[in-house]
Amino acid sequence: MLALRNSPSNRASRGKPSSPPLPARWESFRRDAEQRRQAGEEVPHCTPVAEGHDTVGVLARSADGRLAGGCSTSGLAFKMPGRVGDSPIVGHGLYVDPGVGAAVGTGHGELIMRICGTFLIVEEMRRGATPLAAITTALERIARDCQPLPQQQAAFLAVSTDGRWGAGSLRPGFQAALRTAFLDSLLPPHVILLKDA
Repeated sequence: MLALRNSPSNRASRGKPSSPPLPARWESFRRDAEQRRQAGEEVPHCTPVAEGHDTVGVLARSADGRLAGGCSTSGLAFKMPGRVGDSPIVGHGLYVDPGVGAAVGTGHGELIMRICGTFLIVEEMRRGATPLAAITTALERIARDCQPLPQQQAAFLAVSTDGRWGAGSLRPGFQAALRTAFLDSLLPPHVILLKDA
């Protein structure tokens, strides 16, 4: 999604980074992109900010089954001016239905937005799917419909009102943190759809 005001300053800034990156990093990105273009490779319009930086999503369930969720994103470096990712859009980066469950997503927002990722997961749970089965459905849809590039990632967490939860990712590299009255741990996702990537 893009949200641009049609002003001379916005028109002039197209193609330039909208966040103030370090000049050396911008030049390195620009040189790499040009070399990839000359080699005939597809060049993404942005790159992750840094390894290990992405959306932070939190889902919480109280002892009596009440649900809450929140997410915050670090965004992408060198993004197109006006790019809006999935985090602030209900049903894309986060969705909570108090009577069903909650889901949060991370990764390349364009992949998650194309399938209304978190809304899809909660709706699958409404139809009777477990959180893990619902996440798997969303990841399969991304793989099938979006045909993600090798460097693109998407991952989800989901919890139902009865306390069942799941974590899954398109590719390796995602972890989930779980904290209960009895456990405080980083865990691998229950499912990784594309393990060879």
